Amino acid sequence: MYFEMPNITKCCFCIPLRYGLLAWAYFKLAWCIFLTTMISIKLGMTLSAKHFSLEYSIPLLYCLSLVIELIITIIFIIGAHKKNPKLLRVYYIYAMVFLGIIFLLCLLALGLAIFEYIMQMRFSYILQNIYETSIFGTGVILFNLYLLSLVRSEILKLENNTQFSFQNIQNEPTCTMEKIDV
Repeated sequence: MYFEMPNITKCCFCIPLRYGLLAWAYFKLAWCIFLTTMISIKLGMTLSAKHFSLEYSIPLLYCLSLVIELIITIIFIIGAHKKNPKLLRVYYIYAMVFLGIIFLLCLLALGLAIFEYIMQMRFSYILQNIYETSIFGTGVILFNLYLLSLVRSEILKLENNTQFSFQNIQNEPTCTMEKIDV
């Protein structure tokens, strides 16, 4: 079965596509810088007081992933400003891989919540945790799918933007010369 992805021309149905993607990218850049700074400060304070242990590896990996996200977002911003589809495609591939990782992590979190539900039998708390995990995970995945379709539409628009121009030759004046006998 053949399925064609929709070509979106507006971000949030009202903002031009490139401007909407740039606004989203700048917001994401500011958020990544903020989170990286906060996690780095917290890790710096806790690591100076104690020796490194396994419990600090997860915030350290999270900080490393935020730095990678920051670099890829900067590449996306440069690509969007310069209208370079190759740089946008780098972000597109990264976002698809990241979406796959988010999906797997949501499945893992949901599986752990179900496992905790089976082991502890605390119905109200565990069921609420399962609902929250599944709703939050679904929202994040749907939002990232929408952003992927926006980026894909922008890439297709930039790749198909050729510089064809048509000239109306019919309206050009014609010059004819006639010989007059005197």
